[in-house]
Formats: sequence, structure tokens, C-alpha cells
Amino acid sequence: VPDAMAELRGPEAVGDDATDPSSETDDGIAGPPREGRDSGKKASREIRIEQVRELADFLGVSTHRGGARVVVLAPAESLNQASANALLKMLEEPPSATRFVLVSDSLDEVLPTIRSRCVLQRVAAPDRAVALQWLREQGVDDPEERLAAAGGAPLAALGDAEQQLDDATRSGLFALLAQGAALPPGEVAAAVPRALPLSAAITLFQRWGWDLLAYRAAEYVRYHPRHKASIARIAKAAATESLLGWLRSLEAMQAASDHPLNPRLVVEAALFSYIEALKDPQSRTRRES
Repeated sequence: VPDAMAELRGPEAVGDDATDPSSETDDGIAGPPREGRDSGKKASREIRIEQVRELADFLGVSTHRGGARVVVLAPAESLNQASANALLKMLEEPPSATRFVLVSDSLDEVLPTIRSRCVLQRVAAPDRAVALQWLREQGVDDPEERLAAAGGAPLAALGDAEQQLDDATRSGLFALLAQGAALPPGEVAAAVPRALPLSAAITLFQRWGWDLLAYRAAEYVRYHPRHKASIARIAKAAATESLLGWLRSLEAMQAASDHPLNPRLVVEAALFSYIEALKDPQSRTRRES
């Protein structure tokens, strides 16, 4: 374990690293106390250039008792163009006794200029039984569902976006989605709550769409196995291209989810486009003509 760590996060706040006199270096030798850095800023969906500049200032100060530093940036895809450019110099010429670890679940979304300066190390997800036991030890309610919704990644399950929705809202959205093309538009307006976390709702819709595509391709449900019967029924009658079109529209909604004029209207629009995507192509043609 490195004997010093500074964490810089995007969607989550920057975390402190507690002092641990008994920590070991990566050579297995006991090292000096760990050092941490907390930006003290509100959580953001991006790693901002101001955070990278603060990191540079932090690394410019000598470590306690000459210890090493490990800088963990997670998720690396949260670096925008400006923050990535500010980081490049440090990656190319890192300070003495400093290592950078960039963590990403979406490698293709990491900027090419950053990827080209890193050595790729793939890390497999832990065994499901091990992950479930660890989540139970963290006090997570319903770890099976949380782990499935996070795609089998236990760390992601701790702060999964879907879990920002309260149980009643999640159940209500699943009930709407489960009706598929038969979902009455009038029921959408009545069922969607006035206030809800938009990004979390869109994430739930995106995973539902991916499950529909996965079932069409391989009869597999990754994110919402408890709803497999509904997903199977809807997927069999859906057109792949229509589902892809719905997912593309959700991607655009997610990109603007930080600044919506009205989250409820956005969720309603996502559900209306879902109904349209699932309708029989021939009935759509007759209606348009």
C-alpha cells in the first residue's frame, strides 16, 4: 500500500486519507504517515481545472518525512479538455516520488491525450459472492439489487446513481416501464413526481434500455434481473433500431441533466419517447400517413 495518497474525484467529493503510522510502501516496507488532501468543494460531475491546479500546488510541497505520494483520479473520464491539458505536464514530468493512478470504468471516454501517457492495467471485478459479502459489511441494504444495478462493480454500488431515487419513485418508474408500448400517456403525467433527481432517473432508463437490447441479443439481463419477465416480454416485441434511438435520446438528456428547466418534464419526455420506440413500426407508418 502506498504510504501517501491524495485523491481527486469528479462525481464524488475528494476524500481524506487518514494518518496510518503502520502503513507500508509498495515495497512492503513500513513507511511514514499517509498524507491526504480534501478540496473542500461541492461534488461535481467533472474534474475541473481548478482542482488540477490545486493538486499541482499540493504536490509542490514536500511530503512529511520524505514519503512517497500516489495521486488517484477517479473517474478519469470526468476530466474535461481544460483539466486534462493542465494534468498532462504532471503526467509527463511527475514530481519526485509521485505516482499517478487514473481509474475508469469507461476507457473509451477517457481523452486520448491522457490515455497515451498511461500504462493500461485491467482489473477484473471481484467474484460476486465476495462483492456481496463486502457490501453487506458496509451496511448496504439489498446488496444483490445494488450490485446488479451497478453492473457487478461493488465500489460503484456504494454510490450508485439509481439509489438517489427513493424506493417509491424507483418502484413507480419500473411500473411505468414494465407496461411497455401499452403505457397510457395520461398515466405518465399522473405518475411522475414533481421533484426527482433527473440524472438518477435517466440512468435507470438507460440501464433498462441496455437490458432490453441485451435480452434481444442474448436473453441476458444485467442491471435489473428482478424485472427479467417484463424485460423479456417487451424486448421480444421491440425493434433494435428503435431501442437504439431511444438510448441516443436518453444520452442527450443525460448530458444536459445538470441544468434542466424542469426535471419532471424531461422524465415525461423520456417516457413518451419510450412508448413511441416500442410501438409497432406498421402502426407508426399508418398514423404518420
